[in-house]
Amino acid sequence: MGRWAWNDFVQLTNNNGLPGVAGNYRYGSKANKENVVIDSVVTITPTTLLNIRASMNHWVGDFKPYVPFDSLGFGFPKSLVNQLPRPTAFPLITIDGATTMGQSSGNSDYEGSAILSAVPNLVLIRGKHTIKTGLDFRQTRNALIQLGAAAGSYTFSRTFTRADYLVQDLLSGVAAASVLLGDPSSGSISTIDPPALQWLYFAPWIQDDFKATRRLTINFGFRWDVNMGVTERYNRINSGFNADVVNPISEQIDKTKFPGYTVKGGLTFAGVGGSSRSPVDTDWNNLQIRIGAAYRLNEQTVLRGGYGTFYQNPTSFGNQFGFSQTTSYVATLDSGRTSANKIDNPFPDGLIPPTGASLGLRTFLGQAPNFLNTNFNIPYVHQFSFGVQRQLPGNILVDASYVGSRSVQQSLTKGFNAIPLEAMNLGNPALGGDPNYLNALVPNPFAGLIPGTALNNATVARSQLLRPFPQFNNFSIQNLSTGRLWYNALQIAVSKRYSHGLAFTASYTFSKNIEDEYLNDQDLTPTRTLTAFDTPHRLAIGPSYELPFGKGRRFLSGGNAFLRGLMGGWQLTVTATFQSGAPMGIPTIVYLIGDPRLENPT
Repeated sequence: MGRWAWNDFVQLTNNNGLPGVAGNYRYGSKANKENVVIDSVVTITPTTLLNIRASMNHWVGDFKPYVPFDSLGFGFPKSLVNQLPRPTAFPLITIDGATTMGQSSGNSDYEGSAILSAVPNLVLIRGKHTIKTGLDFRQTRNALIQLGAAAGSYTFSRTFTRADYLVQDLLSGVAAASVLLGDPSSGSISTIDPPALQWLYFAPWIQDDFKATRRLTINFGFRWDVNMGVTERYNRINSGFNADVVNPISEQIDKTKFPGYTVKGGLTFAGVGGSSRSPVDTDWNNLQIRIGAAYRLNEQTVLRGGYGTFYQNPTSFGNQFGFSQTTSYVATLDSGRTSANKIDNPFPDGLIPPTGASLGLRTFLGQAPNFLNTNFNIPYVHQFSFGVQRQLPGNILVDASYVGSRSVQQSLTKGFNAIPLEAMNLGNPALGGDPNYLNALVPNPFAGLIPGTALNNATVARSQLLRPFPQFNNFSIQNLSTGRLWYNALQIAVSKRYSHGLAFTASYTFSKNIEDEYLNDQDLTPTRTLTAFDTPHRLAIGPSYELPFGKGRRFLSGGNAFLRGLMGGWQLTVTATFQSGAPMGIPTIVYLIGDPRLENPT
C-alpha cells in the first residue's frame, strides 16, 4: 500500500482591526508539503507475518507581512534598515491607551518539521503463543524562525509630556503627544539565530499473548526506549552550566578594592571545548515491562489486572543564550527629564549582533542564563490496574477497578542562583537579623565591567553578592529529574445494553492526584501537594430511550400513517456530569497564618 497526500492552507487574519501597514496580520501558508506512507504486509507462512511500514511527514508554516512596509521611506536611517531582521515589516508600536499597531511579537515567522518513521514488525503464531516483535524508529527535525517584532518594538507613554518628570501622576501627560514628539519611553530590536533541531528515537520491542488455559490469558511484553539527546545543526545551543570553573571576569575585578575576590560559573556551549553536541546525556536504561492477565471465574465474571512502564518522549532543547541578542532603546539619560534618542534614529550606534559561543563563560553576564540539567533522565510512569467485570440480569454489565500510576523522574525547574537560606536569615528580624541587611547598597566589584545591566553600577544590593554566582541574576536549572506524581482511583462503570428501547451508561471515579514541586528555590527536596487538576469525585451518566411511538412500537403502531410517521422514531438522550471542584491556588505574595480551608464550602 502506498499513499501520498498534500494540502495547503492559506490564511489572512487581522487581530487589531487596523487597516494598512498597522494591522496585526497573520498572513501566510500552513502546508503539508509531503505526506508519504508505504506499507507492505507479507505472509511468509500461515503462522508468520511480516509488516514493514515507512512514512515521511513534512509540514511548513510560512508567514510574511501582508502589506509591505518601506522602512527607508518611513524615515529610518539606511544603516539601521540594513540590520533589521525583516525591514519590510511595520514596527510594533504600543501607545498607552490606544490599540497596539503592527504584528504581534509572539507569532512565528517560519516553522518547518520533517518526521521520518520506519516500523518493521513480525508476528509469529506458535501453538498457544502469539508473539509480536519489531522496531519503532523516528527522526524528527524542526526549524523555527520567530523574529518577534522583526522591525523593532517601541512603546510611547506619558513619560516625556508630564508636568513633572519626577512625579508619575495620572493627571498630566499624553502618550499620543509623545508620539508626535518622536520620544518612545522604551523599545528594542532582537536579532536571533534560528535553531535547526534534530531528535533521534528508536525502540525495539517484543510481546507474547499466551493462552495458558481456557480460562486464563497472560500478556507479557518488553520494550527498550532510546531517546538520543537533541542536537542543533550548527551547535547553536547551550550545553549546560559549569559551576566549578573560574569565570574570566574575575581577572578584571579591581584587586586593590576587592583583594582575592573570585567568582565561578558560566554557560557552556554544545560542541565547544570538548562538550557534547547535545545539552543532555543520552539515557540508555529506559527498559519497559508490560504484563497483564485475564481470568474467567465463570460465565458471568472475569478478573483482569495489568502492570506496565511507559516512558515519555521529551522535546526540550534548552536555550540559545549567545545566539540571540536584544538591543535596547536608550530613552533617557536624566531619569526622564529629556529624551536621549528619537524615533527617526532610535539606535544611532547600531544593533548588537549575537556573539554566539565567542564569549564563552562571559556569555549573559548580569542576566539570567537558565540551563538544562545535563544529567536529565527520561520521565516514565508505572501504571497498574486490577478489576472485576460481572454480567448481571437484564443485560447489565458492571465493571469495578482500582487504577493507579506512579510517575517518576518528572521534570522540575528550580532556582540555581538563589540567595542561600542562611544568608536570607541575616535579614530576618524574627531570627535576630537586620531587615535592611540584604537591601543595603555596597561597593560593586563588577562596576563598569558588565555594561547594559544593573550590575554595571558603582554599588549593588548586598543580597546580589551573596548569591552563589553573583555575576548573574537569579536563574534556574530546568529538567531536574526529581518530580513525582501519584494517582489512585476507584473506577466503577455500569452499562445496560439496548433492550425495550432503553440503553444506559454510567461511570463514577473516586480519585486523588498528588505531585511533587519546589515551593522555594532554597528547598533541598520538593514538597508533596495536590495537583491543580485534582477533582476527587466525577459521575457521568448517559441514558438513552427510544420513545414507544410508531411502527412496531407499543403506541401508534397502526392507524393514521401521517401521525405514525410524525410521532415515530424519536429518541430521548440525557448526558450529565457531576464533578467536584479543583484546588484553589495560593497567590505567591500571601503568607499562610492559619488553615485556609472553609468549614462549609459552597
